[in-house]
Amino acid sequence: MAVQRGAEMIDMGANYTGKMGGASVALSATYWTSNTAPPGAGGTADADVDGYSVSAQVGMNKIKIGGRYTKHSDIGGRGLDRVNWRMGADYAMGAWSYGVTYQKATQDVTATTEDDSTYLSIGAAYTVGPGIQFGGGLVSVS
Repeated sequence: MAVQRGAEMIDMGANYTGKMGGASVALSATYWTSNTAPPGAGGTADADVDGYSVSAQVGMNKIKIGGRYTKHSDIGGRGLDRVNWRMGADYAMGAWSYGVTYQKATQDVTATTEDDSTYLSIGAAYTVGPGIQFGGGLVSVS
């Protein structure tokens, strides 16, 4: 078992929520960076990870549409990246709400090989009262 000699991480973000005309708007951005020292002689390379994420959501009447993009760089100090983006929409009707999300993820396996995953989910939820909600959904992963 390798012992980490030292690790540092900085994580920062900004968020905005408000109204523009008749629409609700939510925006966010985050950035993180880490530095992990190797465990010593014969140890693995620095396991540094850097990344960022941006997202936006717009809601009008009973519909919300949003998306997010996230990138992790240099995973495990091996120069491998992971990119994930998603888009989704929700519709509320009384106590019921319905949603659909599409997501695509790409992970570097080696410097020349990638692994791609696609997710599609649909779901519904019913709000019984304050703090009580039942829901379910289906997810397809390929």
